[in-house]
Amino acid sequence: MERWNASAFWTWPGARLEAVRPGYARAVLAVQPHHRGGGGTQALNGGIMAYLFDGLVSAAARSVAGEGYKALSTVSLNIQYRKLLEVQSEAVAVAEVVSAGKSTVFVEARILNDAGEACAVCSAIVRLFYDRSPAPSPA
Repeated sequence: MERWNASAFWTWPGARLEAVRPGYARAVLAVQPHHRGGGGTQALNGGIMAYLFDGLVSAAARSVAGEGYKALSTVSLNIQYRKLLEVQSEAVAVAEVVSAGKSTVFVEARILNDAGEACAVCSAIVRLFYDRSPAPSPA
């Protein structure tokens, strides 16, 4: 989690992972003026929410990766914007793994307003890649 939070992906928008455990991830975005403007309001912009979802579902998927994990890629990110996300200073997002195979992980996530209501929800498919190099033969 520390390494992810130090990455440009998370620091650039002002987001951070708060919790990651097997099958679960929680992130917070420190909302700045340039994040706002959804629908001509002070609500969070949908593109910013999509960015947050992409990182969050990746963290949740990574939390169930097996030994030899090397990388991941979002295959599908389906977002439903249910209502304007109007928050004072932080947007909270949570993701949970619905099911996981060896290399395909299905994740659901939501971004919450200050009252804890889901203003945007997402379902995602994340592909995990593993080191497939052959084991060294004994000498």
